[in-house]
Amino acid sequence: MTVTRAADSAASSGACYPAGVSHVPLVSNARLTAPSHYQDVRHVVLDTSAGAGLAYEPGDVCVVYPSNPPDAVEAMCARLGLAPDDRISVEQLDPGARAG
Repeated sequence: MTVTRAADSAASSGACYPAGVSHVPLVSNARLTAPSHYQDVRHVVLDTSAGAGLAYEPGDVCVVYPSNPPDAVEAMCARLGLAPDDRISVEQLDPGARAG
């Protein structure tokens, strides 16, 4: 694991999202497939009225960038001895190993 301290890197712009990302509230999230089905297909409804200029067409893809509550981030960082702005890079030690 490599840790880059925010103070040591130009990568600490504070933005974790690509340019042009729109933040919109989630209205509903319903699973369409049976719980036993290998694929988790969902019907997601987003409130796009807040995204000024947000344009989309049928078939467009929505990418979800998850976030964590600040208190959970602070607790985890304290436990690991990291700062919330540190960037962490994890490399596979054994290239031949397969994820379980």
